[in-house]
Amino acid sequence: MRTRISLPLLGIMLIAALSFSYGEEKGKTKIAGQQEQACAACYGNEAVALGDQTACTSCGSCYCGQSNSLIPCCYKRAGRFYYDGWITVGATSFDQPPITTIPAPSEVDRGSDGASQIQMNQLYMILGIDQERGGNLSIGGRVDLLYGADYLYTSSIGLETKSKSWAGYPTETVYGAATKWNRNSRGGFSEYGLALPQAYAEIYAPLMEGLSVKVGHYYSPVGYESVMSPSNFFYTHSYSMLYGEAQTLTGVLANLKLNRNWSLIGGVDQGWNTWDDIANTVSWLTGFKWQNDCKTSSLAFTLMNGDQVVATGANSIVNNQPNYGTLKGNSTNYSLVYQQKLTPALQYVFQHDLGYVENGSYWDELGWTGLSKNLENANWYSIVNYLFYQINENLAIGGRFEWFKDEGFRQYYSQATRLTTPFSTLGYQVQGDNMFNVALGLNWKPTPWMTVRPEIRYDWADFEVVNPATGQVLSKGLYDGYSKKDIVTVSGDVVIRF
Repeated sequence: MRTRISLPLLGIMLIAALSFSYGEEKGKTKIAGQQEQACAACYGNEAVALGDQTACTSCGSCYCGQSNSLIPCCYKRAGRFYYDGWITVGATSFDQPPITTIPAPSEVDRGSDGASQIQMNQLYMILGIDQERGGNLSIGGRVDLLYGADYLYTSSIGLETKSKSWAGYPTETVYGAATKWNRNSRGGFSEYGLALPQAYAEIYAPLMEGLSVKVGHYYSPVGYESVMSPSNFFYTHSYSMLYGEAQTLTGVLANLKLNRNWSLIGGVDQGWNTWDDIANTVSWLTGFKWQNDCKTSSLAFTLMNGDQVVATGANSIVNNQPNYGTLKGNSTNYSLVYQQKLTPALQYVFQHDLGYVENGSYWDELGWTGLSKNLENANWYSIVNYLFYQINENLAIGGRFEWFKDEGFRQYYSQATRLTTPFSTLGYQVQGDNMFNVALGLNWKPTPWMTVRPEIRYDWADFEVVNPATGQVLSKGLYDGYSKKDIVTVSGDVVIRF
């Protein structure tokens, strides 16, 4: 009898039998007590007023901050119980509707509205019970539900999609039958869908400065950007997040705080975006985070290594053997994120990712030449730079510049939401491996509970498809129906917290 990891079931059982807890997510900063005093000592009270808008109030451990929710955070709690939520509605405009995946919350032209479309990206709800972090053992957990177009970000193998689905993001056309929850009338993935990005129990132990252990389904700690809209400055996302990082993990993740400056993380899971699979993948994660006393500088490093389900087409034959979701390859990737507050109002963020996936793509030296060919490894690395300036309490401006290098675009195609192209099975050669994006955006808060995020973005990639026999260039770019090497995107959204 085949042995399978039952971590998802264990996590759900603990949640049902015990309680839920709020876990601090990446990208959020909480200042209270001595931490607030330390920042005031470095920057004065201005640090709390401008640099850390998420400072807690007398409501207690509400991370929503002072009045930044339509419903005051004090009314969103009852003892240890709490809830939180938001809705995000966005619009994206292109010169032409893109056929390929582009890096925006509407990465695919999911609708049929032509060159512009409006969509609800997230209707998000969090339910939980806080842990009592003190001198005693405490048990809690958390459940998140997401409905909207962004459900594709968090679709996990064995949960929202079937265990025989494509590794990473599900596809819209050929492999649409892989969906379990969100199928449209044509048999593919629907424009809007439901996802369960987090469902975990969390145990706190008073070891050193505090040990917390999550068991179940949770967001990956890798990288800087988050699926959750309020945690990001920009409406669009980086290539690194979309194609170079896992969004969700299922397993056990421990976080040990050594002192006020250092913490360690470590865990075991079932690989990228996987709830349960028939390949029995196992992966491990480790890392650390450092921050100075004033929280003006921080450095985080995470490393993942282990098995990952790869190249699992619905009826694929790989290396002359049926696949059906059983093929796995070694995956190794790391992420380094450095954050520096240059002044009370000016912040710089640097991110570097590197990754490798064995058998990560069907593409070989002559491109996608058929499902019976040998698989190729995927190799990628990236550098992302962010700069944010808080003009006043209600307005901030930010910029992002990214270089994502992906050899032969193998990782891009293995993670993209639409893998079929006009060149999928014709044996043509893919040339190029560089993708760049530059984004400039604003965060405007007309009210404390509403954020408006307009953005303009430029993307360029050296993607080409040629016929090796004749030298004919069949595709001159990745954007606008494979006709252009670059694209300008104007987009924005409104985030309302309730």
